[in-house]
Formats: sequence, structure tokens, C-alpha cells
Amino acid sequence: MLVVLDPGHYGKYNQSPVLKSFYESEFNWKMTYYMKQYFEEMGIKVKLTKYSSSLDLPVYNRGLLAKGADIFLSIHSNACDDSNVDYPVVIRGFDQKSTDNLALALAELISETMDTWQEGRTYVRKKTNRNDEWYGVLRGARAVGVKYRYIIEHSFYTNKKSALWLSNENNIKKLAKLECELIAQYFGYKKFADSISPKKLHLVRVKVDDLNVRKVADWKARPCQVVNKGDVFTIVDTVKPKNGDEKMYKLKSGLYITASKKYVEDFYQ
Repeated sequence: MLVVLDPGHYGKYNQSPVLKSFYESEFNWKMTYYMKQYFEEMGIKVKLTKYSSSLDLPVYNRGLLAKGADIFLSIHSNACDDSNVDYPVVIRGFDQKSTDNLALALAELISETMDTWQEGRTYVRKKTNRNDEWYGVLRGARAVGVKYRYIIEHSFYTNKKSALWLSNENNIKKLAKLECELIAQYFGYKKFADSISPKKLHLVRVKVDDLNVRKVADWKARPCQVVNKGDVFTIVDTVKPKNGDEKMYKLKSGLYITASKKYVEDFYQ
């Protein structure tokens, strides 16, 4: 088995606006280093797209270096204007729907390990003018025939809690080890399954846009959040709400969403 790891960015790049000591590029390199170490301890061959943190290469060319790989992983942390956003997201190949299970498992693993408020999720994006990847590294990996190609966004460094968590060396080691074990297990390295929870997660995927979420299990309660088609959440309980007969799901975040199959679909991971 061959894993190609792509440490996103170089030097001191993408400084956190909420934690000045944090640079996404530095986290990406540390995470990549530990993942390389853990994969190699398992006997899995690892190749990096670059071997110096001061080296910058075009993103498409980095994807091309994944030729012959079983899986390509580009390591990142995300950013946005809202400091409350913290969900991990794994971006997969837009034309490889069968790789979504592993992508979602990785996103959920990161969410649970980091204890993010928002659920881990997957995402795809392709170019509007042609049938190809939007992201350069994935476009390059697709060009050389890599099926399992991902950009892993480890929460948001614009969220202070996440930036602090990702600044801790022991946390990075723990996360790298768990991700490597999950991937190894997925590809048939069964002996590395011990640290992965054997229980199946009850997940729900939203089927419509603009679906309300509430803080309490009460249909008359004012919505506190709106979610959209494709969003995925972990279910911890099914409850009978106040003021209505339709059941609700309690999410891992503590919020409540409808259990109606008209609006959401259940699956297990």
C-alpha cells in the first residue's frame, strides 16, 4: 500500500487571527510528519509531495506526484469570517461517490477527537466550465488515476478553541495516530482497529435546504440554526417533543432536528 501525504502551504502561512502563535502551515507539517511516522510503523509505504517546509510547489503538480498511490491526503486546517464555525470537513473527489464513506468517517473521527461543536462533514466541488476538480491538488491526483483523494480540513484555525487544540503537540500526535489507524483499518489492516470504536454511529443527512434546528425538543421553540441539504449530523437520541406528535432527533451538539424521513435520511457508519 502507498499513501501520498501533501502538507498544505509552506513557511509561516495563514496565521490565526484569534491565536497569533498558530500558523496553519506549521500545523500541516507537524500533522504530516506524525502521520508519515505512524503509517511507516504499520509497514505502509509513504511518499510526501515535498520534503521541506520552505518549499512551495504548484498545487496541481503536487497532485500529480500521487501517481500509483492508493490514497492521497492533503493536510490542512480551515478558515472563515465566523469565529464560531469549527466543523471538520473532508473534501473528496467529486466523481468518486464510493469514497464518501471513508471521508465521512475521517470527518466524524476528527470531530469526536477534537470535540467540535459542529459535526464533521464531507464536501465536493467541481469546475463549472468542465467536468473536473475545482481544487488543484485533487485535479492533479485525478489526472494520474487516484481514486481515494482527499483534502482534510482539521476544523477552523479561525476558531480559538480549535486553534488552541491544534497547537498542542500531544493532540496532533493523537489525531495523526487515530486517522492513520482508521485508514489502515479501512484498507484491510485489521490489527490496527483496536483504537477505533466498534459501535456504529447513527448519522442523519439533511435532504432539503433551510431546515430548522432548535435548542430544545419543542416544535414551538424558536429555531436557533438553519442547516442545508447534504449536511450530516450524529444522532444520540430520538425524543418525543413538546407541542407536536412528530419525533425529533437529539444531535451530538445537544440541538434538536426533525426525525421525519421527508426531511432527513438515516444511515449508519
